[in-house]
Amino acid sequence: MLDYGVIDTHVHLWDTVPPFDKRPNPFGVHGTPKEFLEACGSVKVDKIVHMEFGRGVDTFMPEIELMEKLAEEHPKLVAMVAWAPLSKGKNAAYDLDEIKKHSIVKGIRQAHFSDPDGMAYVKDDMIDGVRLLKQYGYGFVLGTSFNQNGGVIRFLDKIGEDIPLILDHMGKPPVQQKLFDVWAKDIEKMAQNKQLTMKISSIATEAADPNWTKEDIAPYIRHSIDVFGWDRVIYASDWPVSTRNSNPERQMATLLDILSDATPEQLHKLFVDNAAKYYNL
Repeated sequence: MLDYGVIDTHVHLWDTVPPFDKRPNPFGVHGTPKEFLEACGSVKVDKIVHMEFGRGVDTFMPEIELMEKLAEEHPKLVAMVAWAPLSKGKNAAYDLDEIKKHSIVKGIRQAHFSDPDGMAYVKDDMIDGVRLLKQYGYGFVLGTSFNQNGGVIRFLDKIGEDIPLILDHMGKPPVQQKLFDVWAKDIEKMAQNKQLTMKISSIATEAADPNWTKEDIAPYIRHSIDVFGWDRVIYASDWPVSTRNSNPERQMATLLDILSDATPEQLHKLFVDNAAKYYNL
């Protein structure tokens, strides 16, 4: 394992039944930084960035307030990426004004996992909403899946290079379908937008089978880093979603094994430097 603490840029936190969600959490009653750090085992984490749970117009502010409360109790929770109704276009400014009052928020995500082709990102109002983020100093995180790559590529062409962007989980590659070549070409197109950073996260979730091997996922990690370069990749665990077929220690050990030829400086960029710069930590 690494001998220094990492910045984990994608951790889903909660506590009891949050005020922003009346449904039981499938991962248990508590998911505070305390539970997360215990689950990390030998993986040292210095800073935690909470990732929104995909909430809606009535729930994103209570989620922000809950994270502020947790951050007071757990100093390693230093930032969050919030949900915002960017599909309202320019009318999202009111909501962003309110979000900006909360310094814990360092970026915005609006995932469209149920969108069959990613074209929700290309709608004019969505583009206008994302463009608003520049004046608030926020970057935008895309929560997408492989089937949405066509829409994501069109979004990147339309949005340009004025706003820092992150692609979650290597775009959820089609590990099970064994469509590496198709995914790889899409990733190469995405990487042409120099404002896009690739998140090396949840590295086994798309393998689905708990008996996944290093060989199953190594090509996707290698290609992501080869295409984006060491200055445009950041690490994350995607806890607790990734615990469906892995754990933070297994993920970290596998990742370090795959990247055994990387220099200490390169690894420090992946695990610390790039995230600190992106989120201004």
